[in-house]
Amino acid sequence: AADLLVSDWPEAHRRLPEVSAARGGRWRNESAPYLRGIMDATVERDVRQIAIVKSAQVGASEALLNIVLYHVHARPCPMLMVLPTASAAGAWSKERLADALRSIPELRALVSDKRAPASEGRPESTLSLKMFPAGFLRLGGGNSPNSYARWSVRLAIADDCDRIPRFIGAEGDATQ
Repeated sequence: AADLLVSDWPEAHRRLPEVSAARGGRWRNESAPYLRGIMDATVERDVRQIAIVKSAQVGASEALLNIVLYHVHARPCPMLMVLPTASAAGAWSKERLADALRSIPELRALVSDKRAPASEGRPESTLSLKMFPAGFLRLGGGNSPNSYARWSVRLAIADDCDRIPRFIGAEGDATQ
């Protein structure tokens, strides 16, 4: 899987749920070719930050999910996914992430959707922290300093950034 481009990974592995705007089916880059470069840039050596300026409902949130899923499977690492609020992060975990983890056998084998018994030796996952070999995905709300504290990550992703407060109390700018 690591030999695939980030944008090729969803074409090989991703199936969209029936409830999605796309009405289910396999991910096809031809449906949104402008997302290909965004997904691939996340593993380019000198790229430190990617900003997406877009209209609503153009598939960017699904592309961000593809990036997360690719890294869980092909390049595991510590990751942080921030949405505007903790409740939005919880909903994303339940609605988008859980469905993707269940529907992709390779990921289902890596990430336990529920807490695994300690006797199995698998890392324990929760709604806001998905554990997998050689990495984790921490989900948080952009309005909470606790979403940023304690987590040293290789990949940080924020969705709906325009809805995340720039300053959080006395904590300062969380994006810096």
